[in-house]
Amino acid sequence: TVKDVDGLSNSAETEVSVVNKPLNAPKLEGEAGGRIASLSWSLATEASVVGYCVYRKTADGKKWEKIADIKTRDTLSYKDTSLKEGTKYTYAVTSLDEYGQESAKSNSVTVTPTADKTAPEITRFTPASGKRVSGDLKISVTARDDNLVTGVRCEISSDSGKTWEPLCEAEGDTLDWMFDTTKFED
Repeated sequence: TVKDVDGLSNSAETEVSVVNKPLNAPKLEGEAGGRIASLSWSLATEASVVGYCVYRKTADGKKWEKIADIKTRDTLSYKDTSLKEGTKYTYAVTSLDEYGQESAKSNSVTVTPTADKTAPEITRFTPASGKRVSGDLKISVTARDDNLVTGVRCEISSDSGKTWEPLCEAEGDTLDWMFDTTKFED
């Protein structure tokens, strides 16, 4: 109701729905590889869920620390990188709905990163070795590791592998690069 100085009044009504139903917590799984914790969780059952929050604490930590806001409903994994070897880390995940409400924390998962003893592996390299090419050539490399591939670098040799020079590089686990072969002799 509103009133003016002359005593006249008017009123209006509106109807709203209050949504305070608690959200279900996702089911969390996790494992450590090298200095990385790989976490994954179940898809939220409520249609109103728009994302997730990832929490972490160390063995000596008393409080949960939010380490990630996942802004999409369908993103169901997270990698926590650059962890210290031998330190226990405990994780939990919550669902977040369109109204800003957060579920209770999921089950907790504890991981202990260990030293990385496995070298990265090249899973795709084109063109194949021994292939004769000319003109523009697309070089594609993909690698994987039990930890995290931080970069891919290609080198070239014009003396049958005696010496090598950098040709191209990229951050992450994939490299795609166009190369002009006309600059080199047969």
